[in-house]
Amino acid sequence: MLNLSVKTRLKPEDALAKIEEYFVQKVGLTLVEGAAHLHAKTGFAEVRVSGGKIVGKEEYDSRDVLFETIETMQKEYGFTLIYYLFHIHTSPSESIGHLVITVSNDTPAEINFQSEELDYQVKEFAEMIPKS
Repeated sequence: MLNLSVKTRLKPEDALAKIEEYFVQKVGLTLVEGAAHLHAKTGFAEVRVSGGKIVGKEEYDSRDVLFETIETMQKEYGFTLIYYLFHIHTSPSESIGHLVITVSNDTPAEINFQSEELDYQVKEFAEMIPKS
């Protein structure tokens, strides 16, 4: 298991886009879940959304649902976003691989990786992103 932390000059949203571009589009992993951790004056909330498309009355992109929910919680209820989380797996037909990535809502953003059997990809990605 690899635990790695990297500070980047990227804005948190840009870091998330790079993570999705590399791990999902290039490497071909599956986004299982996107999440956000938010704080209020007292207490906290976690928003978790399954990866991919969510079908209700219509079809929605899970990333859009997550961002819209975060925005509502900030504007309507006064929550502060602390970090984002991506939970990523290899496809069921491949060898087992599991990756949890958190991205702080700070500038510079801190990206934390917890990897099982995806260490090479994590290290490659960490080398590619601009460091702070």
